[in-house]
This record gives sequence, C-alpha cells and structure tokens, in this order.
Amino acid sequence: MSKYEIISKLLTLMDADVRARIDAQPGFHDSLASSNLAAIWQMTENVCVGRGTSTVYHVAIKLWDMKQDTPESFPAYLNDWRETVRQLRSFGTAEQILDAMLNTKFAVSVHQKYFKEILTRVYAQDVWPAYEDLAAQLNTCTRSTRRR
Repeated sequence: MSKYEIISKLLTLMDADVRARIDAQPGFHDSLASSNLAAIWQMTENVCVGRGTSTVYHVAIKLWDMKQDTPESFPAYLNDWRETVRQLRSFGTAEQILDAMLNTKFAVSVHQKYFKEILTRVYAQDVWPAYEDLAAQLNTCTRSTRRR
C-alpha cells in the first residue's frame, strides 16, 4: 500500500469533527499534497490526544451543559463543577475568559445546520473568531443565500 493510499484511507475513515480540525491545522494541505504521512499522522495525534482537545471553548460549553442528576450526586457534581471552573480560569484573565465565553455562546446558539459549513471551520480552530466577526461572516452567508 502506498503512502497516498494510507493517507486516503486514514482521512476517509476518521470522524468528521476530527477531520475538520486536522484540515484546519497549519501545513495540512502542503503535507497532503506532498503525501507526507508522518506530518499528517502527527497532526492527527495532536488533534486527538494533544493540544486542541481542551480549549477554552470546549470547557465553556461543558460548564453550560453541566447539570446535577440526583440529590445524591451533589458531591460528585460539585467536584466536577470546581474542576471545570479551575480549567476555565487557567485559560487567561477574567476579560479573556469572558470574551471567549461570549464567542462560544454565540457560535453554539446560532442555527447549526444552516451555518454548518462556516461553523465546522470555526469549531476546528484553536482560536475562534470574536462573535462580531463571526456575525459578519454569517450575515454575508445569509445575504448570498437570499440572492440565489
């Protein structure tokens, strides 16, 4: 099996979210064009187990989604809550975290299916655009769709 066939098989079989994150990695397209299997494998590993698995955006989403299941589960819930808050605070200053949370809430609150192409690229990035910048992109998309 050639390097090209291995890369093709790897990319074809992987989860769509993982593929989108790899596609957004710097140098991915150059590595793909040159069939650099080692570089693509490294990017895959970084996305799956390395950096990018726990961004401020993912931690913010986890925090918003947290709910206590039963009265008896409160101690476990409180521990999980505290750990999630600790993780969130590790991403920067209060202002940086607030900005990231606003950007996260905006991105996950807009119509996911309608803006799927744009949002897939956003979710694959380590740094998401400010909500005003994303809003401008979504407005452009909406206007161009209406013209058709």
